[in-house]
Amino acid sequence: MSERIKSKTIIVLSLLLALVAYIVITLTTPAAANERSLSSAICSQPAGKIVSLNSLTDFSWEKVYTFAPYTTKKEIFEILGFKSKIDLETVSESMVQMIFTEEEEVVCVLLGYPDKLGYAFDYGQEGYDYLVFSSAEEPNFRIERPYSRQLLLRYLPDM
Repeated sequence: MSERIKSKTIIVLSLLLALVAYIVITLTTPAAANERSLSSAICSQPAGKIVSLNSLTDFSWEKVYTFAPYTTKKEIFEILGFKSKIDLETVSESMVQMIFTEEEEVVCVLLGYPDKLGYAFDYGQEGYDYLVFSSAEEPNFRIERPYSRQLLLRYLPDM
């Protein structure tokens, strides 16, 4: 084998190893584990039930944020009051985004399209820049199934 082929092979293998390491590290963070646990808890809820967001989470959090679509990372970080390496931006009006924080750290992020996640949220507000709820408020949602393949969690502000 020529030296050029060996060099290319080593570079390709190094890049693949780096990619695998990145994926393993990303999927094994506490925030990723919290996301999987919360998503599972949401998807297991029966339609018609009213649930507190606190009852769905098995991790500690102080505040949860959701931002208008296309809000930049810079704007998100300014409102959060700290930076994070976790992807927080939405790129479409239909995406779900909830950023759970505790002590200036992101502890969970729900981010994706409802058809892939299996659920969506309705906060009952149009045209907001961002919304924030605290765990002390115990925000409540009614579980609905308006579509056969996904749940809708409708925020209940008066509970």
